[in-house]
Amino acid sequence: MESIMNPQDGLKEAAAQGGLAALTNFIYLQQHRLVICREHGYAVGLDLKRHMKDHHPRYTRIVQQAVFARFQSLSRIEPHKAVLPRADDPPIEGLLPPQKAFKCSGAECGHISISRDVIMSHSRLDHNWKHTKDTPTHWAELFVQSFSQTPGKQRWFAVSVEEGRTTAVAAPVSADIMADMEEIKSKAVVFRAKEKRKMDVLAGLHPTDKTGWWKRTQWVAHLENSNLQHLAHAARLPGADEPALKVVADAVDELIEDCFRILARWAA
Repeated sequence: MESIMNPQDGLKEAAAQGGLAALTNFIYLQQHRLVICREHGYAVGLDLKRHMKDHHPRYTRIVQQAVFARFQSLSRIEPHKAVLPRADDPPIEGLLPPQKAFKCSGAECGHISISRDVIMSHSRLDHNWKHTKDTPTHWAELFVQSFSQTPGKQRWFAVSVEEGRTTAVAAPVSADIMADMEEIKSKAVVFRAKEKRKMDVLAGLHPTDKTGWWKRTQWVAHLENSNLQHLAHAARLPGADEPALKVVADAVDELIEDCFRILARWAA
């Protein structure tokens, strides 16, 4: 029989549910009003629940609720509407690593693409650029990131990359995340205790009586989808702290005994 988890083992239980990994996987950028998913390297849309359901099915319900509660009250916006960082800011933690791209050199243009062919076509069509000895290119190479990976919504922005380094350093686990972890641990303990009580009820009802009376009344089929915990609670004997129920139970017992006595006299 499964035993109730010791609360001191809560951290291991929460870790098994992906609690710490889930809470540290999502980070909030207040300046841009975005929630970043580190695992996928982009900003999540307003429907955080949908993202977790579609892309993080391994998260338990308790963990998903903790993640959602952490960000639901924060001001957020769709990634393609967010304010972009200033040019040449450091890479943003959690997004995909900076990649090489090409920025148009046209006056007041600033078009960016990660494809050389695309930037070349843009330069020809929009700026009448032609490859010559004096103008071999019409763009500059740089490193970029994007909040969105959806085609057509990838608004690339330039980032400053140090020599040999293209990713930001991860921040340590913050105190508020650890507080959320404590809540997950507590909920995990409660969940495990409920599951144990449920298993105890099932064990007490098994094996099910399969006599002719049960077959004729079809109680087994009638109750198979019922909440056994609720049934067990309703069918239990009254407790010492339930005097009113005790009186009712005694009255029913006396009524049944009176019925049997009357039937016995009739039979005689």
